[in-house]
Amino acid sequence: MSSFRSPLSRFSLKAKISIAVIPLALATMFFAFERFQSDRERASDAGQTEQMAEFSVAVSSLAHEVQRERAFSTLFVGSKGASFGNELKEQRELTDERLASYEQFREEFDPASYGPAYVEAARGIEDKFIPGLMDTRRKVDTLAIAPAEVATTFTSLIAITLQGVAPMAGRTTDAELARQATIYTNFLWAKELTGQERATLNAALSRGTFNAGEFQKWVTLTSGQDIRMLVVESLARDEEMKAINDQVSGPAVEAV
Repeated sequence: MSSFRSPLSRFSLKAKISIAVIPLALATMFFAFERFQSDRERASDAGQTEQMAEFSVAVSSLAHEVQRERAFSTLFVGSKGASFGNELKEQRELTDERLASYEQFREEFDPASYGPAYVEAARGIEDKFIPGLMDTRRKVDTLAIAPAEVATTFTSLIAITLQGVAPMAGRTTDAELARQATIYTNFLWAKELTGQERATLNAALSRGTFNAGEFQKWVTLTSGQDIRMLVVESLARDEEMKAINDQVSGPAVEAV
């Protein structure tokens, strides 16, 4: 049996760091989106499918900006407020823009019309994510939180947002849309695990050693990326894998 190597595992640590912060294209790309739209128009539940797709893009776009805020918040607290203050301020503005876009979409989106999973996803964002984000920001601003806790708290918040992506695969009655939604979900989680791996390794490098259990966590995160990308590769067509590889290759990645 040939061994599987995911697109992410081919790259060095520096390249994977670059991949983790590639701008919005990586977070919001819905593979074969033109075909997705064409199929959507033919589907009997076209209106609901469109709304579910827009919900997925809204929450994944929000997750992308929160991932970046996690990085700057950790760096800011790690420097005891001496560095990255301007970068954090600018990133929070981008996060707030995505949150405002989600809230605007949410005014027209009734999750109860799409099933319990969407009700839970929307409730999680509104009852847990938003209050949690505001509370964490206050702690970051006053340096009342340790860098490791910043990372773990933001990771929990990101997981709440990504819960809004997965339901579409099980909700749509169109097998092709379900396949594409499954690809999208697993690719987003591979990206998130890459960010967690980066944070774990950066913490170890800054100390010069792994803390107890930290190396195993790093190995688990790396394996998790490969598992997610194995799902992607098993479902994606050749042109979709090309789109994935195009996102994780090129001058921006090869240069680091």
